[in-house]
Amino acid sequence: MALSDTAVRQAKPAHKDYTISDSNGLALLVHRNGSKYWTFRYSHQGRKRKMSLGVYPDVSLKRAREKRDECRVRLADGLDPSETALDTEVSKKLFREVADDWDAFRTPRLTQGRKGSAAQARRYL
Repeated sequence: MALSDTAVRQAKPAHKDYTISDSNGLALLVHRNGSKYWTFRYSHQGRKRKMSLGVYPDVSLKRAREKRDECRVRLADGLDPSETALDTEVSKKLFREVADDWDAFRTPRLTQGRKGSAAQARRYL
């Protein structure tokens, strides 16, 4: 049976975590502490997998269904939805951003005036 927004809102915590299924692999995981997470269960290359789609109410029932449908399209194309989601997040970051992050992390640890100094490291980038 398909979930309604009212049923999602009224889902209360119990003494154990439990799930409420929607359709086509979408489910709402209700934790003991009252937090609610959308999950998508699927099978890829014979292995059962599960991925998180977000936290309710940040991700509404409608948006969770849209995300589930996007994942099902990726599955139909032969792709693992959890891996393609990670790939898109990583590819959004440009090399310059990665280099700047590394520089901000590493520069305080390099000594000035030595071979291999911070200035030399910046030149390499």
